[in-house]
Amino acid sequence: MLLEETTLNNIQATVAQAYIEFQESQVGNPETHIDGAEAYRNKLAEGEKASRELEEQSLRKVEQLPSGDGKITHSKRDDPHFRLVAQKIVPFILDLERQQQELDALLQRSRN
Repeated sequence: MLLEETTLNNIQATVAQAYIEFQESQVGNPETHIDGAEAYRNKLAEGEKASRELEEQSLRKVEQLPSGDGKITHSKRDDPHFRLVAQKIVPFILDLERQQQELDALLQRSRN
């Protein structure tokens, strides 16, 4: 297992724990609903930032292969860092973005 994969697992675990706390905050008065949603929104943003940094770090480690005249390179598709980015990190980032948008809409409705 790559070190970056362990880091991603830790980020995902932090976001999952924040989701549980968010769900628990949705029981009770409306103020705790908003506070819990805002706290979860912050954790999603932190998770996205950390995941984007991990994506950049992982992409720097992807083995590059020369193409054409040797001045241009492309990523080696079977590189484990490339697979991690393509199959796990990018989908996770997209999911975090989607969750943030949904939460923003929920917060907007709650404030109105």
